[in-house]
Amino acid sequence: MKTFLAVLVLVARLVLACGALVAPPGTAVAQEAPGAVPAGPASAPAVDAGELPPYLNPHGHARPLVAIVGENYWTELTDYVVPYGILAASGAAEVVALATQPAPIRMFPAPVNVQPQSTTAAFDAAHPEGADYVVVLAVHRDADPTLLA
Repeated sequence: MKTFLAVLVLVARLVLACGALVAPPGTAVAQEAPGAVPAGPASAPAVDAGELPPYLNPHGHARPLVAIVGENYWTELTDYVVPYGILAASGAAEVVALATQPAPIRMFPAPVNVQPQSTTAAFDAAHPEGADYVVVLAVHRDADPTLLA
């Protein structure tokens, strides 16, 4: 399992390195439309539908705190490990892998178990202000009361 996670982190680093070479639309590197009036320094950046707004640090964290939450019975493998691997490798956020119960998470479709770093209850106790971002994945028991809390 450690080898698999090491490969995942390596792939995430490669993706991030390649992605850094291409500037997304709306960045300083991207060209403005002809005749467009540049926004003043006091204006907030526009956010298109489907985009996350810029991180505003509402909880006073040094970096965004991201909780990746899985359900112990069955969680989609790639939904759990890919966001965790990419975000953790980027160093852009503090990422915590969570589960609803203090036990390994059964993954599907691959017959793999993953040991989370903590539980949702322990995370809530340690971070009463909550996470800045929460990633909830494809799970088998989506009506799990602990997952929904």
